[in-house]
Amino acid sequence: MMHFEPLPLLEAHFFLAGKQAGFSAEEYFKKKNALNPPPDFPMERYIKILSEVESRLAAAVTVSEDELAALYGELGSGSGDPAFQGDYFTANIVICGIECFSDEKNCFQNIQNGLCEIPDRIAQRILGDAPEESFTAVRAVELIAGSELSNESKLLLIDLVLHPQKYADMLERALLPVAEEFRRCRELVEPLAALYRRAYGHIESAEQENELFLPMMKPGSQAVERYDIYPLISYFYVIIFSFTSADNSKIFGGIGVMYEVLKKHYRTDIDMNAKLASIMNTLGSKSRFDIIARLSEGPQYGRELAANLGLTPATVSHHINALLAEGLIKLDTSGKRIYYSLNYDCTEAFVEKLQQLLSRKK
Repeated sequence: MMHFEPLPLLEAHFFLAGKQAGFSAEEYFKKKNALNPPPDFPMERYIKILSEVESRLAAAVTVSEDELAALYGELGSGSGDPAFQGDYFTANIVICGIECFSDEKNCFQNIQNGLCEIPDRIAQRILGDAPEESFTAVRAVELIAGSELSNESKLLLIDLVLHPQKYADMLERALLPVAEEFRRCRELVEPLAALYRRAYGHIESAEQENELFLPMMKPGSQAVERYDIYPLISYFYVIIFSFTSADNSKIFGGIGVMYEVLKKHYRTDIDMNAKLASIMNTLGSKSRFDIIARLSEGPQYGRELAANLGLTPATVSHHINALLAEGLIKLDTSGKRIYYSLNYDCTEAFVEKLQQLLSRKK
């Protein structure tokens, strides 16, 4: 179902991820100077609200910069753009899934109960799919040490394996004050929530939900039985969702409160050259290009890709992070495996824009 009240803990989580990445709403709109809203849309009003929310949440942060970096520093290959934060940081490994934030009363107890799974979660990230048998802390440390992550990331993950309670406590201390401040922003964010209600308030049935979301998934995806979708203030510009059941029948996620507005009123051609250059730079690696070519034949999971391309799972995971950052591929979970597939919306737009740029003008 479509929910119409933001989740304070989810907002705190996303805000801290953005803060660590250096994101701010003001800079986002400043860089996106291609904005071309109609005269009757008060864009400046919403930018001011978002900036005020950020300022108030930032003032509520009580953990140190080092602790924030330990929880939300990117472990993989980031995109280099604060507006496109990755999701491979220790906080996401500690919580396992963002759906935990919907059960505010039991959230941190549930996180505590799942700390024993951290070695398996890290192994799944590095290998590209869930291990066939449970990883011990020793095996997880060996896997981390042999991966292609930076030495700093290796040390951080090893510390997480050895001291998971420390990170769970740190995460709780980081999230609670920010979530509490977000609650106090309820009246301030009401105009943003109203945008979300106007865009999605008419969606009441499973059929309408599937009509909205299925086009965003991989080709051939089946209808989903249950959606739990919330408005996103901190991630006001994107849609985020993840499967929460082994058979992919349930999805949890959120839609940025300004997603529809930005999609409607942006002129993307002005800053497309920079995006084209970034994608071509990413595809300049033969291994990454080979991964794209393989995925054009259909979805594959990490070890399958590694075997087909003659690469180690760790190497594939390293390249996958870069492709995910560009939006060229997306992932879905099926049981214990993570399947990767082409994001055809992105790849087709890339091909179209490149063709426009390089074709002979008539």
